[in-house]
Amino acid sequence: MTNDLYLTQEALEKESRAMTLQRFDSQLTERKQKKEESATYYGAPLMKRAIEPVAKALREKIAEAEAGRSGPRMTAIPTLKKFEPEIVAFFTAKTIIDKLTSRTNKLQTVATQIGKNLEDELRYQAFQAQHPWLFKKLQTEIDTTRARKRQNLVSAYNRYCDTWAAWSDVTYLHVGMLMLDLFKEVTGFIEVVEQRLEKKRTLKIVVPSAEVINFIEKNYDAARMLNPVYLPMVVPPANWEGPRGGGYLTIHLKPLTLVKTRNRNYLEELEAMPDQMAPVYDALNKIQSTPWVVNDFVLATFQCIHERGLATAGLPSGEALPVPASPLFKDQDSSKLSDEDKQKFKAWKKAATAVHEENIRLKSKRLMTAKIRLIAEKFSVYECIYFPHTMDFRGRIYPAPMYLNPQGN
Repeated sequence: MTNDLYLTQEALEKESRAMTLQRFDSQLTERKQKKEESATYYGAPLMKRAIEPVAKALREKIAEAEAGRSGPRMTAIPTLKKFEPEIVAFFTAKTIIDKLTSRTNKLQTVATQIGKNLEDELRYQAFQAQHPWLFKKLQTEIDTTRARKRQNLVSAYNRYCDTWAAWSDVTYLHVGMLMLDLFKEVTGFIEVVEQRLEKKRTLKIVVPSAEVINFIEKNYDAARMLNPVYLPMVVPPANWEGPRGGGYLTIHLKPLTLVKTRNRNYLEELEAMPDQMAPVYDALNKIQSTPWVVNDFVLATFQCIHERGLATAGLPSGEALPVPASPLFKDQDSSKLSDEDKQKFKAWKKAATAVHEENIRLKSKRLMTAKIRLIAEKFSVYECIYFPHTMDFRGRIYPAPMYLNPQGN
């Protein structure tokens, strides 16, 4: 029976690996589709490496313009001087990297978008200066797409702030082209190539450089295992005898470290103090070798409540809360209401927003609840289950598996 459990444990660790890879690929695809590549495993380090040199190059370009030197794109300098160079560098890098691997990056479209994103930032700065509390509230709206959040901010600005002098299409293009040129020159992350179209037409597009493509491909496999999906174990975890090597048993999962840290020197320091650390290892091993079992009665009760979508015992309701009806008639302009009706509309908007945010919170809680149920059902067939534990830098101890664990709800 013991050997069978170890074979089962090996299969579970293979399953954890497969779940990890599937989750990573799904999230990567989603971020590409949402044009949020700056938040990917390759986009984030490229952003970090780009901002400082691009800001430096912009400062030099501004100094050249102030010294009277002329050149292409210099008409964009007066507009760019309204910003801190680091802000311009950030939005330039983000705009380019967010669509880095897209096959439809037309040069003029990317440049224009850089200009529009910078104009938005300038508008938001003005909004924040005039109405800081309203701006903060709109910025913290949850589960809102980038386009929707922008729409809400611009709409609120137009209603409550000074009239905005919109930039022209030419300004967008000149600002964007200058920053795209600087980004290309100092980072080497992109190239501009000509794509042949029908009828002998060509189109200039922005593509990642060979260096960046190599960086993406080289780090793909390692990145997929950076945040593993850890499940409970059906046999006792491997003991901690040093800062590495405890917990899971096979090579299918990324090995745990005793302390969650990126500082390898810290782990090496712990490794050099075995006598002092012995009581810590002993305590951790006793905790993670403690057997647990899924309570069948509690699980059955949980399943019953969950299937009915009842908001009982801390579980979320299966249905969204109803949004209160608007006091306005269809297509009625809220700006033309009486003072009394404006107050009613304001109160309704506040209540509707609260319901919307609570529904978003409930949606997240329902997903969490479903995951807990799935894992509980999966491990309810075993007489004992175990939870590998690690520590944070303060010495607090946590189970590695998420969702279902002794510290969970």
